[in-house]
Order: sequence, then structure tokens, then C-alpha cells
Amino acid sequence: MGSSGCYALVVEGHDDKFLINALLCANGFKRPTSGLFGTTSHSEDTPPPFVLVRDEWERDSALQIHVAQGFPEIKTTVKTLINPDSIRALAIVADMDLHDDNRWSSIQSWLRERGFSKVPASVPSAGLVHAEPGLPVLGIWLMPDNLSEGMAETFAGQLVHADDEGWQHATNVVTGLPDTVRRFRPDRDHHKALLHTWLAWQEEPGCKTGEAVKKGLLVAQAPPAQAFVGWIDRWLAESGK
Repeated sequence: MGSSGCYALVVEGHDDKFLINALLCANGFKRPTSGLFGTTSHSEDTPPPFVLVRDEWERDSALQIHVAQGFPEIKTTVKTLINPDSIRALAIVADMDLHDDNRWSSIQSWLRERGFSKVPASVPSAGLVHAEPGLPVLGIWLMPDNLSEGMAETFAGQLVHADDEGWQHATNVVTGLPDTVRRFRPDRDHHKALLHTWLAWQEEPGCKTGEAVKKGLLVAQAPPAQAFVGWIDRWLAESGK
């Protein structure tokens, strides 16, 4: 593959995009201030991707964050993006959710349909970086840590300051909700309810996770964040960046 082309990162939703954008911008990436960097096409129904660059990158190279707008739609987004002539690398960030949901099995099936014949049986704890001849370099991260059940909100909760009293109080409130009051499924949505309860108590109630990183409420240098950014760096390095 040639030296040009963008690096496409596919996420489930807009909150994921803003969170990852903020984490990467706190760790050496930036949004370009002017000019067009490497781009891929998008439909009228799909918003254009966020574009991130590093100072040393050529102007035909960029990391683009694409929103699939839901886990099932990742398949369609991947199908649209996989073209070795336009992208050098493809990464997918998705929620693990419950182990019984078999999210990795679904992603494996989608990738095989696109020509990836040697995708491993499981995602390593440090995230998957995988290369096959004639295909974009592949990266996979299952939130929160590639092993545990959970979601992006689980991951974000791990970035809260260890001494944050509000977080402990929010944990007590959400955990202590009686069944007659709680409307969400605790096995599936506990971490989402907890994170958004805590965010509702901030100076700007209900701020998004990306803003919470920028405000320092979520720590971009926390070990889970650094593990995620380290995976991004390894994925880019494997593709020649």
C-alpha cells in the first residue's frame, strides 16, 4: 500500500466520538485549523467525520472518526470505508456490553465478509492490531478494556478522579435505587446511569464526556485512557505512522 491515505476510526455514537476526540487531543493529536486533509466520502445522511492530525503528518494523511450511529450500523460503515486505495488503516471501537451479546463474534463475521481471513479468535487485553496483505491495517477495541462487560460509559467512569466524593455518592444513589423506581436494566445499563448521574451534578449539569475530559473532570492521563491511546499509537505505527 502507498504512503498516503487516511486512518479511519469507526465508533458507535456521537458521545463516543467526542470522548475519543478529547482523549486524543490531550495526547498529541489536534484538529486541523485550515485546509483539507485526507478525506473519505460520506452520504448526505451521515455527518462528515472528525479529522485529527499530528504536526509531523503529511497533508494527505489524517485520522478520521466516523460515527456509525449504532452497533449494527458498524457493518455498513466498514463496508463503505474498506478501500485500500483511500484508507491505510481501519479501527473499530465498540461496546462489549454483555458477554452473551457476542459482539466480537458479530464483528469477526463482518470483517470476514470484507476479506479479513485471519482475524484472531479473541481481542487481546491491550487491544487488537492486525495486518493482512492487501487490506487496511485493522484495529479493534471493545469498551471498556477488551475483556470486561460494559460500554464506553464504563470506560469513562474509570477516568474519574479517585478522590471525587461526588462519584462515590452517585454510586451509592444509583446502586441503592429501589426496583419500584429504577427503569433501566442494572445488568446492562448500570454504568451508563451512574456516569450520567454524576455528570448531572457538575458545574455544567449533564455535560458530555468529551467536555468532561476538557474540563479535567475525566483524567486523560489515567491508566485506562493511556492504555487506549497506546493502542491507537500501535495501530498507527503498524500502518506506517
